Amino acid sequence: MLDRRVFGCLCVLAASIAAGAPAIADLRVDRLQELERAIATDPENLELAAEYRQMTMASGQVDRATDFLRKLARRNNSGPNVQI
Repeated sequence: MLDRRVFGCLCVLAASIAAGAPAIADLRVDRLQELERAIATDPENLELAAEYRQMTMASGQVDRATDFLRKLARRNNSGPNVQI
């Protein structure tokens, strides 16, 4: 009997997590876009750039970061920290 209850609770928990996953992904995309705008405005801000790189790595979007930072480094006013 206890096993059925545990199984039922696990099913409900899994369904709840699955239902919340798109919302979390949307928040992550929104945050990445915010960081990209902020970094484009202040390319020398190493804290923003570090947070951005960490988020893209955690979400498996390393190519996104590489493309964005490469374009930023090509700008005339990018500054030396963008090259790091």
